[in-house]
Amino acid sequence: KLYEPGTYYVEVDCLPPYKRSIEIAFGMVYELQIAEPGTLAIMNTNALGKIQLQMQLGDGYVTFHTMNITGNPETQRIDLISGYTLKIVYPADPKAPEAGKKELPFKLSPNNTMELELK
Repeated sequence: KLYEPGTYYVEVDCLPPYKRSIEIAFGMVYELQIAEPGTLAIMNTNALGKIQLQMQLGDGYVTFHTMNITGNPETQRIDLISGYTLKIVYPADPKAPEAGKKELPFKLSPNNTMELELK
């Protein structure tokens, strides 16, 4: 599709979300480069409840997805675009919410599966 010259905000529905502002000049062809995904597999066989997947944004992190860890590794897999600095925020003790949260930073490689157990 052809677009008039100008600045466009592009958002691709993937995890984590791909958001960019691009400048299109007259006669220019612009191709979006989206990295190949990798797979995150949470291998816990114990139920943890809800965990948050967060991506780095500036100096902080923002949540882009919440997963329910039920203790079934087969259902605890998700494909994520590689190349982002990510982290998992999860309960320190699922039976005692007052115990706070733990964080586990990670970075996926394209076309690979990263298996993690949250302890």
